[in-house]
Amino acid sequence: MVSVGREELSAARAALTKVHSDEYVARFEEKCGRSREARIAEGRPPLGFVGNIDEDTYLTTESFGVFMRAATSWNGAVDAAMADGGAALALVRPPGHHATRTLANGFCVFNFAAASAVHALAAGGKRVS
Repeated sequence: MVSVGREELSAARAALTKVHSDEYVARFEEKCGRSREARIAEGRPPLGFVGNIDEDTYLTTESFGVFMRAATSWNGAVDAAMADGGAALALVRPPGHHATRTLANGFCVFNFAAASAVHALAAGGKRVS
């Protein structure tokens, strides 16, 4: 696994809060974190099932960390493409392109595509298509 620094995670979270509300992002962060802490307090392994978002999509105690690393990967792909003018690809799961501003949809909790577009514009991009 590639190590991701706090600065990259902070930038990813900031981009997500431009396309989702702070409350929406915090809801998943808190839900996963509280569940992890409760499992540890109960003497159980930290990784475990948290609950279903819908009939197809579920959360584990590690889901929020996975979401932040996925958003960081998308941002890294944007940075690489902007640096050399070429193409880049972020291979992440969940894919993150179906989520709306306030609703998880199609296995996607966060819209990484929209957040990476925000990241590109903030990094000096003139247009995102």
